[in-house]
Amino acid sequence: AMAETGRNAAQTALSLSQTQLALIVYGHTASSYLNGPAGDADIERMAAAAIGVPALTTARAAVRCLRSVGAQRIWLAAPYPPGPTRSAADFLTAHGLEVVSIACLGVAHGPDLKHVTLQAAYDLGLRAAATGEADALFMSGTGVHTIGVIGALEQALAKPVITANLAALWGALDHLGRAERFSFGESRLLQWQRACGAAS
Repeated sequence: AMAETGRNAAQTALSLSQTQLALIVYGHTASSYLNGPAGDADIERMAAAAIGVPALTTARAAVRCLRSVGAQRIWLAAPYPPGPTRSAADFLTAHGLEVVSIACLGVAHGPDLKHVTLQAAYDLGLRAAATGEADALFMSGTGVHTIGVIGALEQALAKPVITANLAALWGALDHLGRAERFSFGESRLLQWQRACGAAS
């Protein structure tokens, strides 16, 4: 089913052909992980070719966002079962990031992701961060509401917390040259990025 979701990216993009778009963002991280970076790049190519504008997958946006805060070692938290979570870790590793620890919830059906509570997401993040030292926490899964836990987790961990949806939003705005003028809620993303830039 996840592979089919990736293949449907071009068809879905075509349904938007009557609108004036500057960018397409593909928001299904699990299908991006399935065939690694090459498969993820294929999804971007197919979506972009279908409608004639650039495309960005949330998975690639996440890698870029993690790098933008200087993260090399990552705690990974995901709502998926162990198999897809391992695919997420392999994807990050293939992009040169080191996954220090993995925590997952085991949600097997996409529609059930919306039922993951903020408390469960927060606890999952803490569980991932309980093992080893890392530069940032990455919370995968665009179907989970995580915006409400970013601030609390950043405060608890004193590290950047990058969620899939935050990365997608930042990636789109960065592509449009507007990320610096946007407020990302309780996330300190821009502060982390400025600190990284000052240190490099």
